Amino acid sequence: MVLKDYYRIVDQHMGGTGNLEVLIDAGERDGFKNPDLLKAVEALQRFVETRFPGLIVKTVSLADVTKDSFKALNSGRDEMYIIPDDPKMLSQTLFLFDNANPEDRRNLVSDDYRMVRVGISSINLGSIKGLEVMNAIDNYIREHMSPLVQKYPGLKATTTGQLPLQLKLMDFISWSQVRSFAIALAVISIILLIVLGSVKIGLIAIIPNLLPIVTAFGVMGYFDMALDVHALLVVPIIIGIAVDDTIHFLTHFQLEFQTSGDVRQAILHAYREAGQAIVFTSLVLSIGFLVFLFSSNMGFSYFGILSAVSILAATVADLVLLPALLIITFRDREMSADSGEINKP
Repeated sequence: MVLKDYYRIVDQHMGGTGNLEVLIDAGERDGFKNPDLLKAVEALQRFVETRFPGLIVKTVSLADVTKDSFKALNSGRDEMYIIPDDPKMLSQTLFLFDNANPEDRRNLVSDDYRMVRVGISSINLGSIKGLEVMNAIDNYIREHMSPLVQKYPGLKATTTGQLPLQLKLMDFISWSQVRSFAIALAVISIILLIVLGSVKIGLIAIIPNLLPIVTAFGVMGYFDMALDVHALLVVPIIIGIAVDDTIHFLTHFQLEFQTSGDVRQAILHAYREAGQAIVFTSLVLSIGFLVFLFSSNMGFSYFGILSAVSILAATVADLVLLPALLIITFRDREMSADSGEINKP
């Protein structure tokens, strides 16, 4: 079994692999001995469970144990599985629970009954679904708990736990990768202009190096792959690999074109000198990245597939698209060379 199979087993039979906590601060001592605050917590739980029935496995809070304790105080009658409206009755119910199981009580509410924890267990969520759950909970808290702020001015709620931390971490890494790609593209473009000694050839060289990136994102969209950290690693790596083959091809083309002035002859010369090496290195690199297919982590498997596809796309771009661009760009100079003019790219 691969890693995703283990996640599926835990999600189905062991209460889920995801975790989200909502920490609610009443802003005053014994705040959650008030029925209206506990009922607000209960309403939050019911909203999460009904809004995401296939994603949320269960929720737990002080409201649940309060209802259990109140039911036990009333001979186990099902109709008494409620939060009592009378603050004195609620205080007695909480006192019963506190004496019966103080350790479990501390896992749900602070000693001064000022802060409660709402535990939310979920299946393994991707970044898109996880963000949807987070936004829905935040919106609900703002809309339905804001009326209570008038009575409890210090009331506030904070989402924490595994899911928010994971989303923030992935967001930070993703934007870091996007910035690194932009910086790498800018620096490589400048270097190409300097190394090749020609603005026109330098600009032409940039185009084939963008094709493998577009191809990678196209494959991700077609096969509905998640844009996660592993996928974003492909972009800066591939642009660094692809630019090497482009420079080799254009260097041989440039040397021959300066001598003969024949764009097609210069392209054939570049094929003879660099074409075979480009094909062999691309095949070796692609096969090497495909080793990640055997990883139990699906993120690494996708990384290997996207890397291999991107390298092959870069090879096609250097051997097919780049020569076509050179013919279109330098056709007029080739015609001038037939008239005896000296031409340099």
